[in-house]
Amino acid sequence: AQELASQADLRNLENEVVDLKHFDPKAHLGGTAAFLVACYGRGEPTDNAKKFYEWVMSPERSAAEFRGTKYAVFGLGSRATHCDRFCVVGIALDKRLEELGAERIVDRVDG
Repeated sequence: AQELASQADLRNLENEVVDLKHFDPKAHLGGTAAFLVACYGRGEPTDNAKKFYEWVMSPERSAAEFRGTKYAVFGLGSRATHCDRFCVVGIALDKRLEELGAERIVDRVDG
């Protein structure tokens, strides 16, 4: 995340790195966001992203909340130890953001 922010700085792009445990929908939706999300265990989100992940996956979410939001998702995982669940959090998040009407600005990248 810090490297991505450094690259944005070099291009004079306003940016802010926010740990998902501090994600505030009112402050962080409606603009452009890059979500770097990992999974572990049996495909669960990391502890710092769990609350955000549950929030965005909730059936209570509406397209109105994501109006004007542009996004990119970078899924992080390990093919070696979890090939059947490789980047499942990133895959699910990307799909859900699209369902909610957010605009994907680049295809999801898994690594």
